Amino acid sequence: MSPRAASPYGGTYPGWFEACTRQLIRHVDAYGIPYWTRRKKRVLPHDPEAPVDFFKVSDFLLDLDAEDATTVRPFRASDEQQMRDEWRVRSERAAAGSQAKQIRDQIYRSRESLYKTALQTPPLWRITPHDILSAALLGRPTSDEAASPDTEGNKDRSLLISLCDAHGIPPQALTDDDDLLRWLLLRRRMAEKSKRRVAENAILPQQVAYGLRHSNSMALIRRLTYLSLSLQNQIGDFGQGQTRRSTVTSLTRQACDRVLASSGGSRSTMLDTLTFLGNLCQASYRTQRPIGSPLLGLALRLSAQLGELEAVSEWLKRFCQLRAWEDRKTGKDVTATLDALTGLVSDGADKGGIRGSERRAVLLQVLVGLKERGRIDSDSVRGVLLTYMDEGMRGNRPFGVYTMYGAYLELLGRLGAGRLLWCEWRTSGPLARRMWEDKDKSASWSDDILKQSFGRATGVEDCAWLDYDDLVATGTTWHDGWPRPLESIGPESQDGVEGLLELPLDGFREEQEQEQEQKQEWQEDQGMNRVVPGDAHPHM
Repeated sequence: MSPRAASPYGGTYPGWFEACTRQLIRHVDAYGIPYWTRRKKRVLPHDPEAPVDFFKVSDFLLDLDAEDATTVRPFRASDEQQMRDEWRVRSERAAAGSQAKQIRDQIYRSRESLYKTALQTPPLWRITPHDILSAALLGRPTSDEAASPDTEGNKDRSLLISLCDAHGIPPQALTDDDDLLRWLLLRRRMAEKSKRRVAENAILPQQVAYGLRHSNSMALIRRLTYLSLSLQNQIGDFGQGQTRRSTVTSLTRQACDRVLASSGGSRSTMLDTLTFLGNLCQASYRTQRPIGSPLLGLALRLSAQLGELEAVSEWLKRFCQLRAWEDRKTGKDVTATLDALTGLVSDGADKGGIRGSERRAVLLQVLVGLKERGRIDSDSVRGVLLTYMDEGMRGNRPFGVYTMYGAYLELLGRLGAGRLLWCEWRTSGPLARRMWEDKDKSASWSDDILKQSFGRATGVEDCAWLDYDDLVATGTTWHDGWPRPLESIGPESQDGVEGLLELPLDGFREEQEQEQEQKQEWQEDQGMNRVVPGDAHPHM
């Protein structure tokens, strides 16, 4: 053995040597395996002013094997309380444990979301540009919106939470607007890259049908239809013949009705639904496929219930152009539309009713279809009713056509369209009588009511435009100011009403003028006496 191998740190047997470093000492054992030991440090001089932090050991130690040892004291009554105090739950320890559990759950959730994002995302939860724009404009959902997701206004915001959960976005991203927008953009970029590698399948009709059956908000319905149209998938069979209701169209109508019923007639929900139908109709024009008669009827009814007469006119035009009246079930929507329009005329301005000559003239245009001088358009309520009462519609006539016709005449009477009401008695009246006799053979309208001597002195177009001009000029109706409403006219007055309608147009107008004079006299008496006479004046 070399004399250099001998050192105070090595052994005396062959093969032992060491290598010294500044902090460690390298040794090699007899088998040639190296190991290290720490070099002993020099003892520092004692500094009495230096702070010393001694390790504190509790004096409560149990040693069951040393009962008779002098270093172990016997158990005291206060030891149990001391043990509970030392091992009780502390707020700092609980907070640290809760934070550690939260971090652990986030790690597990991130691992799960990484696995989810590696798979194909369900079509319903794909991040769309609308989601990113909504997050950029509205920000993260607030605590109030997350606490009450059943409110219709908060359902759109609650969908954002479900969207983040489906894409594995951590919950802490919902606490900051910038983080939320950054996560959404990141997940959308990842989805775009995956689409380049794997062909993305369009949403299936079965998935659309399942989603519509389980939709409870307009946000879900809107998302389904948007994804279907954006993925070049024709959403159902909207373009099929209107005589047969397509499955997806009916499911969309049922979903909308379900949302409207759950909202309790909320105006905001009705506006959201009408906006959705308008956007869907606009998008369907690109594919040249209509949205279907059930949705057209729903849009017509909602626009009337909201009091939007311009929207009623537009949807009525689409309703007639697409021949939606061939679907018998749309008769309920037409009836609901007439009831809503009647309510608008009957209610006061404080209840959302129609007041003012201009608005009432617009309603008259919607009812009759006034477009140009000397011509009325068939895309009107009157045109739909005449189509229903036509002989060719006998086999496919909806239920309640006679009720619709009565509501139409009532609207004309409330609007003060005296000439047009007189003319309808001679044009559409025979169709209504024939339809009624076909319905009930025992009922008779007495054919001798229409006499040849009372021919039509003025056409329907002229009557409609004369009433329209009078309505715009005066802004009043021929039945305003009477002490009894039109609904109070009993069956005993029907003969007088029919007799008045049977007069020629000139005589009918003379009777109207006499009624106006009597009404003015009655109003003057009202102002002088302040006493309402019982039935001092005739009623029409």
